[in-house]
Amino acid sequence: MLIYPKGACPIRPGKHVRELHVGDIIHWRYGDTEVVVGLAPGQTADTITCQLRDPETGSITEMEMPADLLVAIG
Repeated sequence: MLIYPKGACPIRPGKHVRELHVGDIIHWRYGDTEVVVGLAPGQTADTITCQLRDPETGSITEMEMPADLLVAIG
């Protein structure tokens, strides 16, 4: 499946958040990228908490996302 992220990004392969694996690279708007370094069930059954590392700064953030959300990977 291919998706087109909003912003200045080319068409990329897409995955649902529930299908992500540690090591996947998520492409956000305008070319920003983050690497998945951890996955855990969210506070509800329909969400997943992802730990994401910014490859430029090395900072790690946690983001709770719906399990059926499509994200661009590559």
